[in-house]
Amino acid sequence: MNIRETNHHVSTAIVSFIILLSGVPAAHAAFIQNTFGLSGPHSTITFDEHIFPFLTPVTTEYADLGVTFSPYGLYFDAASNVSNFGPSIGNFVPGGLGAQRFPIGINFTSPQTEAAFVFASGDATTTFQAFLGGNLVESFNVATGNPSIPVFYGFRDITFDAISITTPGCGSAVCPQLVDNIQLPTATASSSVPEPSSILGLLAFGTLGAGAVLTRKIKPSKSTGKELEKDS
Repeated sequence: MNIRETNHHVSTAIVSFIILLSGVPAAHAAFIQNTFGLSGPHSTITFDEHIFPFLTPVTTEYADLGVTFSPYGLYFDAASNVSNFGPSIGNFVPGGLGAQRFPIGINFTSPQTEAAFVFASGDATTTFQAFLGGNLVESFNVATGNPSIPVFYGFRDITFDAISITTPGCGSAVCPQLVDNIQLPTATASSSVPEPSSILGLLAFGTLGAGAVLTRKIKPSKSTGKELEKDS
């Protein structure tokens, strides 16, 4: 097999890889809504790691555990009895009119590929948005409330570093928001599986490298043959 035929086969192999991998579907975000949260190993922030007085504004107080809040959240202790779970972060003053003051923003100190948290609100439709570097990655609208069994919400199968939670008014009232039990995976985003486009590039590069090695091996063999002819 000469050099031209070898390069032809290498080019054919590259095209075949491209055609094969172009049919691999890209990863799509999955929205989490269940009673257990993440299925894999994870750490859970329960908000009893750092205790504050009722309605204390919270921003970076849990940064050592991997999350901050923007513009801020209000600390609800277990004795406040405004939800069906313990210490939590909310955005309202109980009993006040026009209580909702802002969406709850959960910021992660490092990018995540999945995260879940218990969420309670008044009966309404809540918008959950995932961001990466300030850019919207994914968004879901879900009917939420304050059930007797806590419900987890969140995202997986995408990379994000912030989640915004917004619940508009419930009829003439304003819906409160409470967040608890934030679950984070033990693996970092950098250990995630490469996208198909990345895999394609690696394979194409590897195939081209193999072709270059074959070419280098073939050239000396032909040169050696000519020298033998001269000697004879």
